[in-house]
Amino acid sequence: MFASIEGSKSNTGRLTSHFNRAVVSSQAFSKQFPELKTVSQQKAARAWLANGLEQTVPRFLDRAAGKDIEGAIYHLTDDIWIIPSLRHYGGSVSLVYNHTTRDDGSDAAIESLVAGGHPASGFAQRTHANIMHNKFLVRVTSMCLRYENVRSCEQFHAVSSTRRPNWK
Repeated sequence: MFASIEGSKSNTGRLTSHFNRAVVSSQAFSKQFPELKTVSQQKAARAWLANGLEQTVPRFLDRAAGKDIEGAIYHLTDDIWIIPSLRHYGGSVSLVYNHTTRDDGSDAAIESLVAGGHPASGFAQRTHANIMHNKFLVRVTSMCLRYENVRSCEQFHAVSSTRRPNWK
């Protein structure tokens, strides 16, 4: 099997990693944002915490050009950049997301994506984990593999789309 990997900043086939600044209580955050009273201050703080992901994820979806997107997330709560980008994405979206008795923080976003036209069958809850640290998106361009009863890419896609992995 071959994989073509596109980096976020170029078309060179490199895989890139991006990290947010997730610790709101850090000294740097407190110094950078001593007050969060206005909407613009809150948005600026969220952009600082996102550390570029507010641009990277929408750009990745734009470049995907309607191809299938698959991924795993921990919390899907960003209603400024990420959720709207996923909601308006024209291709298929398939996500595994954290959902436990103590954490249902992504449920509202998933409901929003379903209401926006993405089939509920594209979203799978991961229910048996203390913390799900998987956070990735993959653009699926082609997967033409030979299986016993699969003779073409079209057959493979028809078969694979009906068999979802159990990632709980």
